Amino acid sequence: MSRPLHLQKESLRAIGNLDVINPLKYNSIYSCDLVSKDTFFQLMNDLEFETVLIEVMASPSFIEGWKKKVEKKMIHMNTISKKLIHIECGLTKEELMADHLLDELYFLASINDFVVIIANPFNNKSYMNPNTQKVDVTTENNEKIIWFEYDAADLYIIA
Repeated sequence: MSRPLHLQKESLRAIGNLDVINPLKYNSIYSCDLVSKDTFFQLMNDLEFETVLIEVMASPSFIEGWKKKVEKKMIHMNTISKKLIHIECGLTKEELMADHLLDELYFLASINDFVVIIANPFNNKSYMNPNTQKVDVTTENNEKIIWFEYDAADLYIIA
């Protein structure tokens, strides 16, 4: 049986990686030390949500492989530059927990690629701001915004 994870309440000033989010309106920020990818799996398994919206920006070679796994769930894809593609997809919790998708998200975060997970996203709400290339955070509809510290050392949740 796994131990419950310790989420620590944080202030915005304590967050190191604000490169992927633009905190506009939110209630609380929490952090969790990611000892290993197993900690990330446990957190995602323990977190209560039905669906997720995944925002990833990565190299074209990674996106080609990722796209095959989420092709039917893809919402949006655009080329940012020759070396960077943004993809957005919606999945159920069961789909996210299957097929090594969490492995790949953790790997991307560990090499400092852009990975943001929105748990319980509001229907038809756009989170990615194309001007700033960040996820705008307004948690008015009970969504949870999840992202990583550099090298996937910590995970942050805005609720």
